[in-house]
Amino acid sequence: IFFFLMIRRPPRSTQSRSSAASDVYKRQVSTQSTWGDKLNLFYMADDYEEVDENYDPEAEIGGENFKKVDLPEVPAITGEEDEEPILKLRAKVYRWVNKEWKERGKGDLKLLKNRASNRIRLVLRQDQTHKLIVNHYVIGDGLCKLAPQKTASNALIWCAYDCSDEQPKVEKLCARFLNVEDMDKFQEEFEKAYKFNTDENAKDESKQEAKEEGEEKKQE
Repeated sequence: IFFFLMIRRPPRSTQSRSSAASDVYKRQVSTQSTWGDKLNLFYMADDYEEVDENYDPEAEIGGENFKKVDLPEVPAITGEEDEEPILKLRAKVYRWVNKEWKERGKGDLKLLKNRASNRIRLVLRQDQTHKLIVNHYVIGDGLCKLAPQKTASNALIWCAYDCSDEQPKVEKLCARFLNVEDMDKFQEEFEKAYKFNTDENAKDESKQEAKEEGEEKKQE
């Protein structure tokens, strides 16, 4: 007995479609692979470019053509240009805040006389930053009266209408000097400045009163 196995082949149309799809897929894979290889080679060449030890990156952008310009130094305007220095001493300044002394900064504590207003003020700018730590005129009823610091032999305390912060107000200040000799110099010149400013204010008030009296007589 013979058995015949009949194997049915798919239609030609199905075979052609399957073959065509396979060809398209192969072409896509081949194209993607080709572009991917090119990109990889591009980035690898960019990242791993070999240069010799004499390579100068500035030469590629024309670094030799750059011109060096020496800018002139501009002096900082501090407001002290029109003032005559009377005294300058090294000191560290403290301010009374919340019932304790807190350090404000250290630098040159200076008495300066303004040539225009003829008044003397006390100034200290913090080292390096030049920030104003003390800035007040040596004058005021009940103000600028020096007193010794009980816990230090080279320090003095006083109150003043200080303008070093954005909002001027009466502050209690303390200055500690390098030695007792500097403290004594400061006390002497500070008290002279207070008397000088007080006398100048009195003169200005007298002149103002005389001017007002003269205007009243003219009106009569």
